Amino acid sequence: MQDNHTTDAEKVLAGSFWLISLSWFNRIIGFCSIFILARLLSPQDFGSVAIILIAIQLAETLSDVGSEQYYIQLESATPEDLDSAWTFNILVKLGISVCLLLLSPIIVEQFDIPQLLTALLVMSFIPFLSATANGYIFELKKQMHFRSFFAFSAIAKFMGGAASLVIAYIYQSYWAILFGILLSTLSYSVLSYIMLPNRAHWKVNNCFKQVQFSKWMILRSIVGHGRAKFDVWFASSLQGLSGLGGYNLAKDLVLLPSREFIGPITQVLFSSFAKSNNSSTQQTHQIYMSLAGLFSLCIPITTGLMLIAPDLVAVLLGSHWLPYTKTIELLSPLVCTFAIGNFYSAVFTAQGKVKQLFIFDAVTFISSILVVLLLFYRIENINQLALTRSVLGIIIVLAGISWLSNQCGLSLTRIVKMLVWPLLCSTAMYFIVLTLPLNSSIIVLNLMYNVMLGGIVYGALFLIGCKLHLLGGPESNFINGLTNQLLCKFINKIRPN
Repeated sequence: MQDNHTTDAEKVLAGSFWLISLSWFNRIIGFCSIFILARLLSPQDFGSVAIILIAIQLAETLSDVGSEQYYIQLESATPEDLDSAWTFNILVKLGISVCLLLLSPIIVEQFDIPQLLTALLVMSFIPFLSATANGYIFELKKQMHFRSFFAFSAIAKFMGGAASLVIAYIYQSYWAILFGILLSTLSYSVLSYIMLPNRAHWKVNNCFKQVQFSKWMILRSIVGHGRAKFDVWFASSLQGLSGLGGYNLAKDLVLLPSREFIGPITQVLFSSFAKSNNSSTQQTHQIYMSLAGLFSLCIPITTGLMLIAPDLVAVLLGSHWLPYTKTIELLSPLVCTFAIGNFYSAVFTAQGKVKQLFIFDAVTFISSILVVLLLFYRIENINQLALTRSVLGIIIVLAGISWLSNQCGLSLTRIVKMLVWPLLCSTAMYFIVLTLPLNSSIIVLNLMYNVMLGGIVYGALFLIGCKLHLLGGPESNFINGLTNQLLCKFINKIRPN
């Protein structure tokens, strides 16, 4: 049994390494262009771009039939299943792209942004272009061979990012972001055929086999998108396009760690869960260990964002974004809520419980909307909206963890125990960093100092707690094992041959 656990840990660690490396490479390239634009454009300009991206994300959501998840969770998948899932995905996303193309004039008229019509028309093709990538990627993810598509994914993002930087430097236009996204999506699709020898093939005959699975995925995706973006809609009504741009950029900055560091780990875990029996001891063990890892990462990142927000904004975005520093601080709990919410969603999706997941998402979404509507006339600015959003997110995640515990037979007491120690370590880190400031006139030095001091304090306290089994016996052993593996690999890398 221990050998199996070790093998699973190594697979998750290896898969996470490649996905995290790819995600950070992609995000560094993408965020370089955004940070440059943040210094060149106003929050109002970012508000206009945000409307376009919200429309594209909604289109992606409406066309998210879960073909990849459907194929991964199949126990005895065949090449025909792969072909059918890929074909079905293309057909749906083509239809959504056409609909968005036709609705673009209505969207720009509704938001009174006629100058963005051309941009929205061009970006309407994004859902379809993303679906045309080589369908064999589904199989690679099912087998957790994430290294196989690292190269062309990185190259595609680099091409899009490089184009964004050039356009941003020469024209100082929001088109830099949009053109970068478009070129990156197109390059990813083309390179997936050039660099992967295997193919999925067009097969219409059985492509509707996954409809039963997909209908709940689509409904859940719509509700999930609404729950994730409802606060952005309200932000535009509070302070216009400037408020929308500031709030949306603040939220994107806060969610960066969850999307690009913790998110890839969840993607690897989904493939691992899908291979386990729903009621198996192995899967229960995986869930406990995954939650321990998520708590250990998310809580200190949340606390750290609260600490470094002023210096982070000044260094990365520029002085005209400083009014949104408080917004970032108040939204920082979304690091935890986003990552943990994605985790229990991945568990239930891997188990095929998409209907139950939709019901949970629908109830929490409707509840969130009702709360914001009841408080709407008391919410006077985006900072109050940010606080409301974070509190709702925490309540929803706590409910989700309780539901996960009930459905998977987990011990809430054990989950609370693995939550307490990271919380105590993060609290100690927060007050120690505040007590020992650098107070340098150079903002970059303050930022680096706070990050390093906070990381050292949290890491030391957390690892001491794991040695003392304060996280829980199995969870502490799991963290200690991962730490030892990483340490051994690092030593082997730097050791002379």
